[in-house]
Amino acid sequence: MRYRTLLPATAIAFCFAVGLTGCDKGKDKPADAKADAKADAKADAKEDSKKEDSKKAEPEPALADAKHFDISHDKSGALARNAALLQTTDATSGDVALREHLGELSHHAEKVSGDATLCKHTIQLRLAADQPEGDLDSCITHFRHEVIILGPELFAEMAQCVLAAQTVAELDICEAAEKEAEEALHEQERGDNLSVETCEALFTQFKTLAAADAGDDAELIESILDDAKPDLMTACADYGTTAETDCALAAKTMDDLSACQSVM
Repeated sequence: MRYRTLLPATAIAFCFAVGLTGCDKGKDKPADAKADAKADAKADAKEDSKKEDSKKAEPEPALADAKHFDISHDKSGALARNAALLQTTDATSGDVALREHLGELSHHAEKVSGDATLCKHTIQLRLAADQPEGDLDSCITHFRHEVIILGPELFAEMAQCVLAAQTVAELDICEAAEKEAEEALHEQERGDNLSVETCEALFTQFKTLAAADAGDDAELIESILDDAKPDLMTACADYGTTAETDCALAAKTMDDLSACQSVM
């Protein structure tokens, strides 16, 4: 028993002999370990931050393949754009005679999928991705705007892009390409700088002849054209020519108007 009581005293004496620092090291170890762990955690966090920044810098795989529409494909003037608006409207699909005339003026835009068809596909993809955006009517209005601004040739390319899309990211690629093309078309000078009065006369003439050709769908045709009039007037100023206007104003029927494609 006495031996055991002397042992701690001996240990204490040894500590004084070698210095207090050596004996205190054992007490500091927990604090040192905590500091090391904290430093390691900080370093790991910094490394994770770098990795996250690196990921953000990289483009999404779907967006890496940017799409571009060649604006040189646009060959349409004001008349073709007016016709393409009605031709790509699914609501007019039942009027065979009218659509035949419209097809001649719009460079056979009847081959392009209609606005409602494009919208249903777009809405379906966005709903599947839990990204609902607008309703069918607003979507149709959007595509009617696009066919006028882009013209039937480029609109056909955009429609193909949209229908081929299987994800929202791919839809975004089509949308980016459309915006790029729209800006490029706006910057280029084409057409004869027709006056507002001339474009108003062309719009009225086209609406009158198209409504007469539509029969029972006359009110529908007039409504579609009236809603899109601001875009059609802009397209007339940007792309309309004196030759097609003179031909259109001289026309008495849609048959006569269809013949104006020869001067377009």
